[in-house]
Amino acid sequence: MPASYKILTCLIALVGSSSLLLTEGMLPFFLLTTPFVLVGYYRAAKGYPQAHRFITGGLSTLALILFFIDIKISRDVISAVGHLTMFFHAIKAFDMKDPWDPLQVFFMALIQLLLASEITRSMIFGVIFLVFMAGMVLAMFYSHIIKEGAEGIKGFLRPMVTMTLLLILLTTVFFLVLPRFRGSLFGRPLSKGIKSGFSEKVSLGSLGSIKLDPTVVMRISVRPERGFKPYWRGMTYDIYSGNTWRSLRQGFREYKGLKGVFKLSEGEIQEGFRQEVILEPLETDLIFGLRGAFTLVIDSKSLGITDSGDLYIPRKKGKRVRYTLQSTNRPFKGSRASPVYLQLPEDMQWITGFTGKIIAGLNDGMEMARAIESFLRNNYTYSLAPSTPPNINPVRYFLLEEKKGYCEHYATSMVLMLRSAGIPARVVSGYMGGEYNRYGRYYIVRQKDAHTWVEAFIDGTWVRFDPTPAVETGENSPLFLYLDLLKMKWERYVVGYSSSDQKRLFRVFERPVRRDFWRMPELEIKRWPLYLMILLLITGIAGFVLLKQTALSTESRYYLRIRRRLKRDYPVNASLTAKDILAIIEKDREVYPYLKEFLLLYEAIRFSNRTDEDHKNRYFQLYGLLKKKLRNK
Repeated sequence: MPASYKILTCLIALVGSSSLLLTEGMLPFFLLTTPFVLVGYYRAAKGYPQAHRFITGGLSTLALILFFIDIKISRDVISAVGHLTMFFHAIKAFDMKDPWDPLQVFFMALIQLLLASEITRSMIFGVIFLVFMAGMVLAMFYSHIIKEGAEGIKGFLRPMVTMTLLLILLTTVFFLVLPRFRGSLFGRPLSKGIKSGFSEKVSLGSLGSIKLDPTVVMRISVRPERGFKPYWRGMTYDIYSGNTWRSLRQGFREYKGLKGVFKLSEGEIQEGFRQEVILEPLETDLIFGLRGAFTLVIDSKSLGITDSGDLYIPRKKGKRVRYTLQSTNRPFKGSRASPVYLQLPEDMQWITGFTGKIIAGLNDGMEMARAIESFLRNNYTYSLAPSTPPNINPVRYFLLEEKKGYCEHYATSMVLMLRSAGIPARVVSGYMGGEYNRYGRYYIVRQKDAHTWVEAFIDGTWVRFDPTPAVETGENSPLFLYLDLLKMKWERYVVGYSSSDQKRLFRVFERPVRRDFWRMPELEIKRWPLYLMILLLITGIAGFVLLKQTALSTESRYYLRIRRRLKRDYPVNASLTAKDILAIIEKDREVYPYLKEFLLLYEAIRFSNRTDEDHKNRYFQLYGLLKKKLRNK
């Protein structure tokens, strides 16, 4: 095999392994195996002796043992397979002996890309995939012309580019029209959920680390756009005890939706806000949106909802979801509030007197709530690092001693103060605001946007209050916003491409056809056969062009027959070039002169623009002579 072909094999192996770098935990194995890959292919390109089969066999057995140990320790088969493929590349780099060895490397690199496609959603994967496709076309072409005796690939750049573009076109067509299936290729979500502070039981102060995390949680576009600060509602907490909030999921009920459409309120609500959400994998079944949700469209058969409006998608944990939510963004109406929302821990009775001083002389519930909210905002300082001593009540220490804290301290304090004044109240957790991308007209919501606020039941309505002082946040550069817009489009139209997107795409092709045509009952036309016919037609045309590019000519078939015949009597394998073959058969004076002329004519006919009929006739004559001489040997 030529050194350049071995170098190309090395590059494809590295491309396959680099795709796994987009996933978590693969970097140490990549750094461990890559030096061996580079050294192995360097030796192969220089023509150094390859490793003995007993050595490669022993190392392969060891890698297989380590694979099972990896599964036992990590309990993650997918990651273990990824590690095994990297070990394979390192071992195979020292075993480039046969022309079929690169094919094994290509197949292993393809497995790596399949694994990466399930685990990662990065845009970089799209670039790696295109590089891999181009590399595979180049490698297949190279292996083909090596067998036919060519010395270089410069004359084949045009058909190679044509094949690459056709393959990309075919891949795009298949991506657009093949049926979309729920779930992952391996039957379960492979991406790990982002750690969040949303659970049925949360300790005061647990959001501290999350508030420092810039990881993107979701991207939300809202229509119509209005100048308000959005609160993306998540979970409601009901009972506070032992410095811990608990959610009771009061009135939790489950709905079954028709084709993923859930109507959450009776009657038709004309006004509202439409939110299109791409929610990253989180370690919770919650979904988020503006308050007052009345319609939800999501790829799920069931939905859970509580009396307070918390929305749950069963078995969503660890999955990326896309949904459309319509909400009023108006306060909740209610006939009464549960007694739970007046609960106070036994060690918090002191807060009644503390609150009484703030609301002295006020009788209206709204005025009392505003007074408490204003008191906390104006007399306390926002801090992500409050220094609450151990075994000390954090709310008491926050209100009376340190007077510094973050949203959890403010919301918890206000809820307990309202309850002590006889006003039902609860803590709500979710996300507030986010960075508005003016180029894509959507919000980028991060973990650091996690927030808690207060809902108080006043005059039959759950009214929102936010006692936390405003905190200024910096804005990202236009370049970052453009890049995030590209990432959002990638998530929306590539990663999140769904069957509903297919239907919208097909409607574009249906527009030129009269709508009544599709409704003619006597024809009983179903649309999926038409789409299948379109796919088969496109595939057939592309396949014809590919075959035309790669079809063997008569001269090539004769050349391969002579090579196969030579293999019976001489050590001629598929990796040898014409020059190598002549060097082996040089001592056979009876065959050598005819074979030399035959190979020179083949190269002149096959790899140049010559169409000299005399050359072709002489080539066919030599083919017959060589067949006779080799048959008589």
